[in-house]
Amino acid sequence: MKIRFGEILKDLRRKNDITKEELADILGVTSQSVSRWEKGACYPDMELLPAIANYFNVTVDDLLGMKEIRSRERLNAIFTEGLNLERESKYEDAVGVFRAALKNFPDNIALTSELALALSKCESVNNKKEAIALSEKVLARCTNEKIRSTVRANLCYLYRDCGFNDKAEETARTLPHIWECREIHLREFVADNKDLSERHLNIIMQVLDDYVNQRPISFSLGYKPEESINVKLLKEIFS
Repeated sequence: MKIRFGEILKDLRRKNDITKEELADILGVTSQSVSRWEKGACYPDMELLPAIANYFNVTVDDLLGMKEIRSRERLNAIFTEGLNLERESKYEDAVGVFRAALKNFPDNIALTSELALALSKCESVNNKKEAIALSEKVLARCTNEKIRSTVRANLCYLYRDCGFNDKAEETARTLPHIWECREIHLREFVADNKDLSERHLNIIMQVLDDYVNQRPISFSLGYKPEESINVKLLKEIFS
């Protein structure tokens, strides 16, 4: 749990047009102490927190950023609940969880993305069309590349399932090509030797070849025990 006291104090001080020296005089401390608080090097004594909060007309919880922390913890619980329901193929229930959460966090892009993904797994065409609208909304507003990549990849299939084949192809063409994927490049940094790197690449290429040609994917490729983590990763991706 990260306490953002220093950032919040600095923001409050600047909004109220107060210098470090002035705040230090009011609190009976040195300007160096205020500077250290704002840098996150240390925190003020507990007895000072109510005085600081009263001066800026905020609560101690506001000073410590507790509202944000509680919101983050609540969101993590929502994501866990929804994703667990999806793993059990309870897609409608997962949709309900994410939809209800968006009433409390209406501008949360990650929640909107997860709702779209859950809707895309439902059979109803109306659900898929809603997923398309939500996905397009995410792409218009989101700057997080991981979320954007996931949404774009899923959107290809949503377009196809709803009969928008031209849009499906157009969106698919915006996705990174195979040589930009992390599984190709990680082999250069996590493998212990060149031989293992080559074997890792061979495993990836074999699995990709099976996947693209719609053959049953086999993970019995004679890999060594030290390669098991890589094969486990591929299973998660393609299974």
